[in-house]
Amino acid sequence: VKAFTNEEVENEKFEKDNGTFLDIKKLTYRYMAAFNTTVKLFDGLMYLVVLVAGGIFMVRGKIAAGDLVAYMLYVSTLIATIRRIIEFAEQFQRGMTGIERFLQIVDADIEIFDEPDAVELKDPKGEISF
Repeated sequence: VKAFTNEEVENEKFEKDNGTFLDIKKLTYRYMAAFNTTVKLFDGLMYLVVLVAGGIFMVRGKIAAGDLVAYMLYVSTLIATIRRIIEFAEQFQRGMTGIERFLQIVDADIEIFDEPDAVELKDPKGEISF
């Protein structure tokens, strides 16, 4: 870039694109924070509802204390599974983004070609002499 005295233009393009990338990342993290907070809120509410309802049933003699504990363990297993699915979805999305970037690089057109009258290199040994 310096060789063509185009450093300032390239720097401006980089700053602009980098600013856009930063804005997108901030928005993404804001959405992720809201989503994760909502999921944790529902997790807590689910525990609370099960505990209160189970306590009421236990006081009325409908279920035993062991049944309530077992049900709480079932609920915690269910919530852990839901969390894993959410984490997998986020990780999968990041992976897909990464593979798209990788494929853009791999699929890029080749810009350097051999001259039509180029001599084919036979049996290279890795030694260079000028």
